[in-house]
Amino acid sequence: MKLSDPKNILLFCFRKFLISFFLSSCVLYFFHFLNLLNYEVSRTDSGFVNVFFDVLIVPFIESILLVIIIYFFDMFLSLKRSAITSGLIFASFHSMIDWIWGIIVLPLFIISCLSYQETRNEETKIRFMIVFLIHAFNNLAAHILGAILD
Repeated sequence: MKLSDPKNILLFCFRKFLISFFLSSCVLYFFHFLNLLNYEVSRTDSGFVNVFFDVLIVPFIESILLVIIIYFFDMFLSLKRSAITSGLIFASFHSMIDWIWGIIVLPLFIISCLSYQETRNEETKIRFMIVFLIHAFNNLAAHILGAILD
């Protein structure tokens, strides 16, 4: 699949985002069903600065780190094992705040890593953009849902 057209890149990222968001939502509702989410979910401030930071700045920085981790594990592991290991490591960083949060974001990072691997014939900047956009779409959806539920 050649992703030289920006429209193809956006469609590819949006499809991957939908898959990761669906899987993360299933994990979230599973924990809710088990009554493990018995605390009040902290609402994020939907101010412009926080949305800008959470949708653009944070995914950009985390995507740089994720690509570095993927690149490192690509030297030692197969593509799928590298993607899963990188996703697990990045999800574990998110679980430092709350272990459930680390599990909820695990599908997002594994899908992001697999997408990076899937597009290995593309230019590096396009591959980075794909990881960034999947993450940015996910954070934007979280802010939109947070605003709706608030």
